[in-house]
Amino acid sequence: MGESVKSRLLYELFLYPRKDAKFYKERLSLSDATFARLIAQLKENLKPFDTYIVITNGYRIRGDNEAYVGILFTQLLTFFRWDSQLLYDEVRSAVVTHVMDDIFCLDFTNYVFTKDDYVM
Repeated sequence: MGESVKSRLLYELFLYPRKDAKFYKERLSLSDATFARLIAQLKENLKPFDTYIVITNGYRIRGDNEAYVGILFTQLLTFFRWDSQLLYDEVRSAVVTHVMDDIFCLDFTNYVFTKDDYVM
């Protein structure tokens, strides 16, 4: 992956929920300070999606608003070209919704990928 360390940590949190800090720090070769800083940044980044990081019995991502969580997962899937089946499984475990089936049926093969936040 060519993404930032923060996006790689987000990816790990989605794919490997309920792991302790040591697990993520070892997988990404992060110091204690860097890991704590990235978690704090991710918490802020997830707020607009009504999504948050729960740190009880390991780290995991949760969301209260199904629509916002769906938008977040869809944006991550398209921008980082993450494995759609892995994300689908994680979305189902993070929030139960009938909308997820519709979101993951979308065809993103003709999208133009860009670093510009305002272009889809």
